[in-house]
Amino acid sequence: MPSADGHSNDLLQIISRYMKDHRIKRNNDLGDLFLGNCAVKELCDLERFRYLRHIWLHGNRLTRLSVPSQPRQSFIHANFRVAELYLHDNDIKSIYGMLSHLPCLKVLMLQKNQLVDLDETTLELKPMMNLQVLNMLYNPLTQVKGYRLHLIHHCPSIKLLDRQGVTQDERKKASQRYEEKRNAVKSMIAFGRKTDRPPIFDAKPLYSTQDLTLSRLQSMGSTSEQQSYEAEPPQKSLQQLIKERIRKKSMLEYTMLDWSIVPTREKRIMGEVTQNPRNITVTLR
Repeated sequence: MPSADGHSNDLLQIISRYMKDHRIKRNNDLGDLFLGNCAVKELCDLERFRYLRHIWLHGNRLTRLSVPSQPRQSFIHANFRVAELYLHDNDIKSIYGMLSHLPCLKVLMLQKNQLVDLDETTLELKPMMNLQVLNMLYNPLTQVKGYRLHLIHHCPSIKLLDRQGVTQDERKKASQRYEEKRNAVKSMIAFGRKTDRPPIFDAKPLYSTQDLTLSRLQSMGSTSEQQSYEAEPPQKSLQQLIKERIRKKSMLEYTMLDWSIVPTREKRIMGEVTQNPRNITVTLR
């Protein structure tokens, strides 16, 4: 890995000297970059080193992660393969807009900096779906109440935060604090609420003889008769209305064929009298 003495702060010169000493001719062959304790104040664009995966920039005098000529552009805006980034022991005040484009980043060290805005920092870390190790110790934002649960909730991929493993109990507390409305809705729908009653089995056939007869009469009747029937539907009993309301409030309802009364091949050959097949409707409340 390339290194530098404390008298030089030109990153491109440091990298060029390292590549020459180690007979590296192509920029794509540079995978690890060690620039710790180099008294570096400003960063340069590392776009030419597209295959960088590990970058050490700790112990410098950095106040920002942008390129001086373009304040809104990160110094690693084109280095999408970076997996580990060490930026501790600097004076960085903000990382907003500088790191969220790194999909492969797994380790990020930001301890001993000057990060103040927790919401802004969280917004930058949230898109990093592979981030597993994060260190934010000794930053002003760590003094914000609920800081740890805030990061655990918005960055669920983190396994080690500030040198402490993220526990399942902490994830549960973070979910309860930041998802009160969502948890309330989940407790009312689907299988979020337990039921104290067994499933209800409705043995009524899906299509009764009365329904089929009524359907045939409607198909045989005139258009005016059909319109009259649609305009004045038959009155339903109180029991039918209650059953319809129960079904609308049920959590799950499905219909299946009752195979227990379906005649087997032997019974059909022997001509035994069996019941007609029927559908069973199961309603879970």
